[in-house]
Amino acid sequence: SMHKDHYENLFYVLSGQKVFTLCPPADAPFLYDAEFDSGSFRDAHSIAEGNEDWYVAPEFDEEMSESSKQDKPHPLRVRWIEANVEKILMAEHDRKYLSKFPLLHRTHPVQVFVNKGDMLYLPSLWFHRVTQTCETVGINYWYDMKFDSPLWCYFNFMQQLNPTNENKKPKK
Repeated sequence: SMHKDHYENLFYVLSGQKVFTLCPPADAPFLYDAEFDSGSFRDAHSIAEGNEDWYVAPEFDEEMSESSKQDKPHPLRVRWIEANVEKILMAEHDRKYLSKFPLLHRTHPVQVFVNKGDMLYLPSLWFHRVTQTCETVGINYWYDMKFDSPLWCYFNFMQQLNPTNENKKPKK
């Protein structure tokens, strides 16, 4: 899923090919970010002998405050971009899909193919989705962004303009 990181990222492909779909921070008002349940892939083989499938196991908040403890654990939530910006890159746009996400046509997605021996610098706060075309081995090196930079202030301003962000709408 498309998301952004608060880290500068150097990505090197040892073998295979990765495909990065990128959108600049200025696209924030036109992307549809939402909260989703957090989960991680688990090997079902560990549950049932002979089953070699994978499944997504929900993740829960283990460190709830005493006042919010309930009978059942609180699921962790993460923010992702709900809309698939790759639909904009297709020669024939899916009109029905784009009618569901009308601001998506204002985004500026770019696809970058990172091949064996290539390195990509991915600036912090750039929205990205990563896939691969074949079995691939890659190495990431993340380092902290500077939160006192003008980019951080600019991004927060752009994020506040986002009409698709449900959590930022005034409550009645």
